[in-house]
This record gives sequence, C-alpha cells and structure tokens, in this order.
Amino acid sequence: MAEESSYIVTSERSNAFSPLSSLSTLWKFRANKQQIISAYDRPPYPILVEAPTLGQLISSWRFCDYFALGTTYTASVFTAFYLSRQMPNMFQRTIVFHGISHGGLVTFATLFLLMIPHQRLTGFYDNGLRWRKPENKLKKYDSTSRFENETFWGKMVFRNNEQS
Repeated sequence: MAEESSYIVTSERSNAFSPLSSLSTLWKFRANKQQIISAYDRPPYPILVEAPTLGQLISSWRFCDYFALGTTYTASVFTAFYLSRQMPNMFQRTIVFHGISHGGLVTFATLFLLMIPHQRLTGFYDNGLRWRKPENKLKKYDSTSRFENETFWGKMVFRNNEQS
C-alpha cells in the first residue's frame, strides 16, 4: 500500500519498473501534493542528474517508455483509421490518417521518450529510489540547528528555570 506524507512519497518499488509505469501518467492524476516553492524544498524522489543532457535522456529509456509509446501509437493508428474512414476520396483519407497517426506518434514520443525520463532523472517522477532521510528537510532561515546537533553543543542540555 502506498503512504504519502508532506515530505516524501513512499510507495512500492515495483511501481517504478512495471511496464505500465510510464503509461500510467495518462490516467493517474498527479496533482503535485508536494509543491516545490523554494530552493530549500526537494523533489519527492532522489535526484539522479540535476540537468540531464539528451544523451543521458536517451540512455535512461526503459522498457515502460517503449511500451507506452507503442501502445499510444497503436491507439492513434486505430483512431486515425476510424476518423479517416468516412472521407469520400482516397487523398483525403490518406491526409487525415497520416496526420492523426503521425501527429500522435510525435506527441507521445515527446511525452514518453523525453519528458518522463527527464522527470525521472531530476527526481520528480518515480525512479525506484527513495530518500534515506525522509525528514531531512531544510528549514528556512535556520543555519545553526544542524551544526549544533552534529557538534558538542547538540549534547548540551539547557534547562529553563521556570520549570523548576
């Protein structure tokens, strides 16, 4: 079962490697529950590459990306065939069929072979990894608590006189 908190999304690791993981972006509504609003926030999954190049995008393609592309292209071919069937002459059928089927190929190729791997590498899509310290969120304007906890001052106990 998947659990979600405000800092980390914890889910089953098998979801990132299933054949339908890229295709599921079409029916899963991802209303970024964790919205990144400042430089102190981090993405929900660990960052593999901060600014991926085209070569890194191509090398990060998975079977699920190819499966999603093939499935959506097949659906666009059948849709194009259905919509072009009612045209009166062959020239119009050919234009409509190739326009819809190849337009779907270009659209979904951009989505599944460029955008999703980019989000996967930058940590905004499930890449199969999890943060080691989920609660390790930086606090704005707090530059001393981590230093204090890692040094001698973190072991000091200061008691308030009002409690005694």
